[in-house]
Amino acid sequence: MTWKNDNRFYTRGSPCNCKHCRNHCKYHYNCRYCNKRLKYCKKCIHRHLNKRCIVNCGRCRGATGATGATGPAGATGVTGAIGPTGLTGATGATGATGPAGATGVTGATGPTGLTGATGATGATGATGATGAMGLLTEFDQSIDSPTFIMLTPSPTLLTTVVLDIDDITDRVWLTGTVESVVGTFEPVPAYVLLTLEIYRNDPTFTTPIYRANDAVVNSGHVNLNTTTFSFVDVTPTSGTDTYYLTARLTGGDPQTTGAEITRVSFTGAEIEANS
Repeated sequence: MTWKNDNRFYTRGSPCNCKHCRNHCKYHYNCRYCNKRLKYCKKCIHRHLNKRCIVNCGRCRGATGATGATGPAGATGVTGAIGPTGLTGATGATGATGPAGATGVTGATGPTGLTGATGATGATGATGATGAMGLLTEFDQSIDSPTFIMLTPSPTLLTTVVLDIDDITDRVWLTGTVESVVGTFEPVPAYVLLTLEIYRNDPTFTTPIYRANDAVVNSGHVNLNTTTFSFVDVTPTSGTDTYYLTARLTGGDPQTTGAEITRVSFTGAEIEANS
């Protein structure tokens, strides 16, 4: 229901010169039922066609009609712009630590880093014990000249050397030179067989540790022979070792009268074992 040209709801009242009425209808209108002055003039009432009981009169209002059925939902409006981000909330309490995860696969080895600076030189170590001095640690020699020792088939002592052996792993180097002449009945060529032997710590000449054989000759014009030898004793005994050099005749021409030793040189040296 509208109020347009509907006198059932209002009647014209007394003229009014208020600004509102003067500009429109010049009259106020009253409610037909309660005779209360309406809020609007007739022209204004027509402008508000769908306004019901806009005056302060309860009787003008009809009983409230039943609620109409809900109309269909209107189309969803356009989503508004995203509002500004809110302030960050306070950090929550730290949760309990979860169980340790399985160990991952070992990653590839990274490149080698740069070489660090050279460290300071360490303190000099203590000096070690003094080693053996030199190759030869003991030496002895015997030079007898002239001797004029007449030889026989039995060992005849020519000379000796004595060495103090401090290490049984050492070796003893023995060298010698023996000069001899051959005697004959007639001034004709002749020879004798001479055997040189060395004994270690054996003054009865039982078992030699070295033997050398030589044939010494008297040509009838020249009668001078020189025999030299060199020998290494690799099994000396610890302590004092005495080495005996002997000579004996082992054969010769029938016209010889024997042989005589005229000069002897005999040396011995203790040598450190190879390291």
